[in-house]
Amino acid sequence: MTKSFSFGLLTASMLTLSAGAAFADYELNILHINDFHSRIESINKFDSTCSAEEEGKKECFGGAARLKTAIDQRRQALSGKNVLLLNAGDNFQGSLFYTTYKGAAEAELLNLMKFDAMTVGNHEFDDSEDGLATFLDKVQFPVVTANVKAAAASKLGDRIKPSLVLDVGGQKIGVVGAVTNDTPELSSPGPNVTISDDVQSITSAVQDLKGQGVNKIIALTHVGYPRDLALIAKIPDVDIVVGGHSHSLLSNTDPKAEGPYPTLVDNPGGYKVPVVQAASYSKYLGDLVVNFDDNGVVKDAKGDPILIDSSFTPDPAVVARIAELAKPIDELRKKVIGSS
Repeated sequence: MTKSFSFGLLTASMLTLSAGAAFADYELNILHINDFHSRIESINKFDSTCSAEEEGKKECFGGAARLKTAIDQRRQALSGKNVLLLNAGDNFQGSLFYTTYKGAAEAELLNLMKFDAMTVGNHEFDDSEDGLATFLDKVQFPVVTANVKAAAASKLGDRIKPSLVLDVGGQKIGVVGAVTNDTPELSSPGPNVTISDDVQSITSAVQDLKGQGVNKIIALTHVGYPRDLALIAKIPDVDIVVGGHSHSLLSNTDPKAEGPYPTLVDNPGGYKVPVVQAASYSKYLGDLVVNFDDNGVVKDAKGDPILIDSSFTPDPAVVARIAELAKPIDELRKKVIGSS
């Protein structure tokens, strides 16, 4: 077992005093999204922008306003518990909001949801490092991606860290990020940004966290479900994988799912690693609960993604802000329709 601990010569009284604390389980609730792709407005069953008629028929899903409601409701239900909200990348590209605002609208609305950490996706580089640098100027949460290396001349500076440590309920939780290795082929990071090997980068960052005394470590990845299963979940001392990139729906109830939620992978260290992903386009909110033993080993993990359908009332303040942001977009839509 990679994760181990040992008792020295302890007296009976010392064992008695420490027994309750030493073997106390720790529960962590992880809410997560991936591949938001600028779906600021709600979507229909075809993943396109929902019409007013479809909204009236209650046929719409997701969108920033519903997502905000779903997150708020889940946080309220978990009040007093240990909760993290994670974003597995690709917030850029996919609607006229991105075309118009180049990530500024996405940053503003994601800030309202109060994410604890995000990793970049390949689409975060679609407007070169310039677009990502502007996004980083605006977001109010940390961005971690261990295999993004910014040169001294890069506008990214040192704002993308390999990892971070969060204090959640008095426990140290490490989060290590990674983006797909083929980002230079899929997108445009530019000459000042190097994408290094994801497995090597995560492995190094995890060992750095171990050196800081962190024994609960999440890999927050944008490399795809197959790679998470085959490689990321088998990296020594990785405990949980929260992924994106492949838009994979994992579910215990949906027959169209690519796999169970969570999918458990055998790590060479002798323990099982839960792997999760929550489809795409803000249609689902991943909802995972993990129990660790006192040594930081996952004892059990369970959950299911939450379908963000019309039963979630869109947050009124977010609806109003989206309407403001949509004004120039509505003008553009009218011009397109008028010229067709």
